[in-house]
Amino acid sequence: ARIVELTPAAVRHEALSRLGRLIESAAALARAVAVLGDKAQLRHAARVARLELDDAAVAADQLVEVEMLTGEDALTFRHPLLSAAVLEDLGSFTRSTLYRRAAEAMAHDGATERAGAMLLRAHPGGDQSAVAVLKAAAANAIRAGDARTAVRLLRRALDEPPEEAERTGLLVDLARAEI
Repeated sequence: ARIVELTPAAVRHEALSRLGRLIESAAALARAVAVLGDKAQLRHAARVARLELDDAAVAADQLVEVEMLTGEDALTFRHPLLSAAVLEDLGSFTRSTLYRRAAEAMAHDGATERAGAMLLRAHPGGDQSAVAVLKAAAANAIRAGDARTAVRLLRRALDEPPEEAERTGLLVDLARAEI
């Protein structure tokens, strides 16, 4: 209830102050949930935060106790401003690294579209597995009739960059999606 009364800057200060008082694993888990978005699964957040599942559970309980997160089956920030404050506090490179980890967690569970969306937010890193995920997500977007998303995913795959042998195929796929 207090969040509604605060300005965004005050919310940011309050959120970061709360995180600073918690164990480091709770702060790491909060960052992971901010990157993953609403209804994050504990197993995904643990993977992004590089925590053992037991440690992540303790951290999640602590974040729920201090009213930063809600959830029983999935984790969600109590208010979007809290999530935004945690994300804003991350440096660009750290945020990019966390988005890459989130993409790996999603891809590991077969959530290709979500993995592709996470990679759109990460800096290119020359990772061929990222190229494969982006290409698969683009193919799914084409099948769903969403050429605009496919174009974004394929352009991002080219930025990664792919190995030279795969580049031509990606360019052809991109041209088809653009048409």
